[in-house]
Amino acid sequence: MNGALVLDAPAKLNLGLQVLGRRDDGFHELVTVFQEIDLLDQLSLFPASEISLQVRGLPVPEGEDNLVMQAARLLADELGGSPGARLVLHKRIPAGAGLGGGSSDAASTLRGLNQLWGGGLEHEELRRLALRLGSDVPYFLVGGTALGMGRGEAVCPLPDLPALAVCLICPEQELSTPEVYKKGGFPLTVVRNYNIMNRFAQYALSGKGLDELVRNDLQEAATEMLPAIDEWCARLRHQGALAAALTGSGSAVYGLFPDAVAASKAAESLGTRTRIFLCSFRSGRTSGT
Repeated sequence: MNGALVLDAPAKLNLGLQVLGRRDDGFHELVTVFQEIDLLDQLSLFPASEISLQVRGLPVPEGEDNLVMQAARLLADELGGSPGARLVLHKRIPAGAGLGGGSSDAASTLRGLNQLWGGGLEHEELRRLALRLGSDVPYFLVGGTALGMGRGEAVCPLPDLPALAVCLICPEQELSTPEVYKKGGFPLTVVRNYNIMNRFAQYALSGKGLDELVRNDLQEAATEMLPAIDEWCARLRHQGALAAALTGSGSAVYGLFPDAVAASKAAESLGTRTRIFLCSFRSGRTSGT
C-alpha cells in the first residue's frame, strides 16, 4: 500500500474468566486465559503532517473517541511531539462483543507509530501507555496465549495451546461491560482463588479438561441480558464443540472444534440469523509487513 506500515490487530477469546471480587477502586479483580484468534482488523500507517484516522469496514467512530486516535495522541505526547500519521483502520472485529477489537487496534497503533516515528520505546514503556488506554490493551502487546490477572492488565505469556478451530457467534446486540459486572453482583472482598490455572495446566499437559477451562463467571449475568447466549452454547456443544462459552463480558459466544471442517459444519447448522465467523487459534502477533 504505497510503502505503508501495515499491522494486523487480532481479536481475542477469554478461555475462562474468573472474577475474584470487586476492589476498593471499583474495578474487579479477575484471572483469565487470553487466546489470540485470526479474526483481524488491519491498521495501515502512513507518514503525514498531522494525525488523522479513516475507518473502513464495520462502522465505528473515526474521531477522538476511537482508541486508535487516543493511542496516537498519547504516544505523540510521550515522545514530546511527533510528525503526524494518516491511519487507515479496516474494521472486521465486531464492537461490544468481548473480542477486544478496540484494545487490539490501540496496541497496534502504539507499536506501529513507535516504529514509524522512530520512538525507540521498549516493551515496558509501551505497556505503561497501553494500560492508560484500557485493561485489555497490554495483552495485545504480547498476543498468543497468556494469563491475565488484576483488571486483566497483568499479563504473563503462556505456552501455545494446541491449535483449535473456532465457530464464533456475534449477535448484533452489544452488551455493556459495566452493566454485566453490575448484574453479576460480585462481592467487595477479593478472594485469591486461581483454580483457572489448574484447569489450564490440566488441558495443556493432557489435552483433557477443556470444558472446565473455558468457564466464564460473567456468563450467567450476560445471559440474563441476552438469553440466547446459553442456547447458542448448548447448540455448539450439540454440534460437537469440545467446549463453548461466552468471551469476556459478551455478547459473542464461541465453540472450539478439533478442525475447520467440524467448525464449518456447526456454522452451517446454526443458519444465518446472526453473524458467524470461522477462525482458529493464533500462536502470536506478527510485527507487520
